[in-house]
Amino acid sequence: MFIFTKAISRATAIATMAGLSLRLCPCRGRNFPSGAQEIIPKIKAITDKPIRFAFDTHHHGDHAYGNQIWVDNGAVPVAHTGVIDEMKKYESGYYGNKPGRWEDTAKSRTDVAATN
Repeated sequence: MFIFTKAISRATAIATMAGLSLRLCPCRGRNFPSGAQEIIPKIKAITDKPIRFAFDTHHHGDHAYGNQIWVDNGAVPVAHTGVIDEMKKYESGYYGNKPGRWEDTAKSRTDVAATN
């Protein structure tokens, strides 16, 4: 197991025979796209295993907004169905609600807006 820490992000990587599984945690900051982009080179510096999964513990942006960066690097986001329901309800207007937290955050964070 590896723990990667940066002022804006933290991730725990568990190495398996098939690759890495990541648990994303904002314990010391945020897991926004910029945080994910900073952790990826650290992971690649210590292992050549592919990143297979990124586990979201809940729907908040500080846990999930970096998902597209992990997907772009080969990971599949994994979450409980309740996380998906909460994302649909609060984080995005895509499902017919008013603009959500993601849209609001994208107005002030260029790293989030770039993942649209």
